[in-house]
Amino acid sequence: MILCGTALTSSFLQSSLFASVVSFGVAAMAAAIGVLFILIGLGMWDVAKRTASTT
Repeated sequence: MILCGTALTSSFLQSSLFASVVSFGVAAMAAAIGVLFILIGLGMWDVAKRTASTT
């Protein structure tokens, strides 16, 4: 009977740790996409600035 409770506790711990690893991965992906959008925006701003200065 004690082993059943231990197995249940370890299963719950494993699933909650997996959920936290997945959530950290999603947060890292969101941060990377944010940095990518900032870099794309800076690139577009630079092109627009160079185009406006040549005309």
